[in-house]
Amino acid sequence: DNITVAALHVRSIHMPLPWIAQDLLGIPSAEDVPNKDRVTNPTAATPATFKLNWGYKENGPTQPTPKENVCTFMGAPTSILSGVDREYPDENVHLVKAALDIMRKHGYRCQLPPKSWKSDMLEEENSKESRELKYLDDNYYKSHNVLGKKSDDIIFVVTVVCGWIYIWCTGMEGEEFVTEHLSNSPHYALAKVPHEEVSAIDNAVTMTRRTGGAPNGNAGSISTVFELKKYNKIIAKARCTYYNGAMDNSGPTIELFEVAKEWRQHGYGKLLLGFLAKYFVDLFEDMFFSDEENQLELNFNVCYCTSRYACQWFLRQGFEDWDGMGEELGQHLFHFL
Repeated sequence: DNITVAALHVRSIHMPLPWIAQDLLGIPSAEDVPNKDRVTNPTAATPATFKLNWGYKENGPTQPTPKENVCTFMGAPTSILSGVDREYPDENVHLVKAALDIMRKHGYRCQLPPKSWKSDMLEEENSKESRELKYLDDNYYKSHNVLGKKSDDIIFVVTVVCGWIYIWCTGMEGEEFVTEHLSNSPHYALAKVPHEEVSAIDNAVTMTRRTGGAPNGNAGSISTVFELKKYNKIIAKARCTYYNGAMDNSGPTIELFEVAKEWRQHGYGKLLLGFLAKYFVDLFEDMFFSDEENQLELNFNVCYCTSRYACQWFLRQGFEDWDGMGEELGQHLFHFL
């Protein structure tokens, strides 16, 4: 096909109508107008103009900043202890509590509930354990700071979003602990996402990915920006986070995806998507295949697609329409193997 751009709009202040509704109302789409800016044979002198609002923030920072020795572990529970098949409290409570208990068993400190928390529990139910479970039942999705064994330095920040645990490690101490005591335990299947910047050159095109995020809002609020450069110029880019709240789906999620308008219909969109898919497959492969008898559901999401042409383009690449409106798309990640 000759469409190599998928202009993907995330929710904005003005919240555009779903593209299907725009069609029904007869509202013309920007894509209905031929792309007069496309250059047949782009060169080093060809500009690269992007139309989307790349300053908008959804689930992660707009400009992620890598930090040395910082990483985020993320993944699913794999045992009753960490929440599988638990009914009460909510399985998300056990997903975060099991990790905190393992950390505290080895000397790390996390006091829950905080002293400011007010409980309506009966006196006979008011044990330390029951208070923590009650607090987490209402607040598992918040960021829980875990302090050092003998210092007040934050070593981990733990939260749960869309059925996954996210553990933000502030340094090598935290990374080594999670690797040994959580990743290699029977209770979690985790992938490690380094907060780093990496570039590689392939056929005169430079591909760069840059990951970062701060725990101030939520430990799961990290993002990865992917950039495709030619002639030392960004000609296509994407921003991804690691869950889609609209569909309550965990896993890598495309929030913004665009090829510069002068460089469209030359295959750069498909090249960029292949770059994303390969990175995420490599990142999550060990986690997915850690238990071949009970393989995890691992989604690759496209969030809030408000362009009919973007939707059709993603569908041709193998994604499926998951909400029936052409807005929330997805596919099993390992479909792209």
